[in-house]
Amino acid sequence: MPEYPNILALYDCRSKQEYIYRTNRVKEIAGASCLLADLFMSFFEDKKNGFRINADWKQDAPEDYLKYFNDSGLDAEIIYEGGGNLCVIYRDQDTYIKINRALSRRVLDNTFGVSVIASAAPVTDDFVKDRRNLYLSNAVQKNLGAYHTPCSVLPFTQVDRLTYQPIVEKLGDKQYTTESKKKLDAYHRKEVTKSDLFQKSFDDMTDKGNESILAIIYIDGNNMGKKVKDATEGKTDYTSGINALRAFSQQTNRDFVENPIHAITAELQRLYEANAGDEKEQLKYLFRPIISGGDEITIVCNAHAVPQILKVYFETLTSGSDNSACAGVALFHSHAPFADVYRIAEECCESGKKISHLPIIVDPSHGTGQRYLIEPLAKAGLIVGADGVMIEVHQNPEKALSDGKQSLPIPMFKEVMGRLNDLTEKLNYKKEELSADIEGNINA
Repeated sequence: MPEYPNILALYDCRSKQEYIYRTNRVKEIAGASCLLADLFMSFFEDKKNGFRINADWKQDAPEDYLKYFNDSGLDAEIIYEGGGNLCVIYRDQDTYIKINRALSRRVLDNTFGVSVIASAAPVTDDFVKDRRNLYLSNAVQKNLGAYHTPCSVLPFTQVDRLTYQPIVEKLGDKQYTTESKKKLDAYHRKEVTKSDLFQKSFDDMTDKGNESILAIIYIDGNNMGKKVKDATEGKTDYTSGINALRAFSQQTNRDFVENPIHAITAELQRLYEANAGDEKEQLKYLFRPIISGGDEITIVCNAHAVPQILKVYFETLTSGSDNSACAGVALFHSHAPFADVYRIAEECCESGKKISHLPIIVDPSHGTGQRYLIEPLAKAGLIVGADGVMIEVHQNPEKALSDGKQSLPIPMFKEVMGRLNDLTEKLNYKKEELSADIEGNINA
């Protein structure tokens, strides 16, 4: 087996979600997402970073790739980018170390609080084997690497209550740490959309004083590890292996992020414009993509928009392909700790990936505690594949001994069930039609 001086490296971030969501300010959350999205590429694409790097990874790899790279005079070349990871080949071990030092400093300067995980493996002429060794090294680094706090503070220093980092600036009634300022700066550099749908504040997505319920939707692709394995099966040489991964990474981003977001925006924009003049109704179609990349996406929206978003997302995702994904939805008040709510949505998604032999029933009454949220959450559950819906009903909810606020009066229950049955027909359910023996429920 030929020996090469090259190093194959993989870059990832530790606790990406924690970095993004340890604030309740949507601009900082969006800015943190922008920082992570460009975290590595902003360095490797910089012509003034002091190294000779080819960052154009979307082209086909040359024949006899390892010979091409070693004859090119390059210090490094990006193999592919996907799902927040970056794979790079280096000329040798010393170059890998030098570039890592420069990259680490750039990350610290740009983000203040992100920890980078860098893994490496020696290059042979077997691309599949080298990638396997690289990911084994990455798993070790994730388990053994140290978490760090950017700085300590003195007892008399004013600190942020979420991050415990020192306050470095005050503007009006708002206080900022170095980390929050960098997130906000990134938001202002990247924010170019003029869409009325993309809101800059969580409060602006709700009818304050009446309905202040938002939703976090976390969606993650299914069986992606197997898809990658299938895409690279038998492609042991670097040229064919790299081309397969580059094509897979770009197609995945189109299928799971770009196309669905475009379709969601178009549908919500249509509904928003159809309700021109009715500001309260328009609030129901406001949303904000927070983080997206690879097969993963997180969206914050008005709770009423959840059914439309999930319906359009999954219709777009599965159109003409065998793609599938799992979604977790968590409802929250606009001032609830965002990081905790995101964690619930993520756990719901992960739980949904576990196969059960039992039917899945959605309980929007207990799940929300609010009558006006029962229908949108029931629709959302049916869209993602629930087997049934459990709804509390009462002849006179206002006089109920308990759970009155989350119960539907009989006439409203009839209307809601009719609309849910209509939805299941549109979804082409191959299940028995939802039905409700209303008289029987009343007598019981």
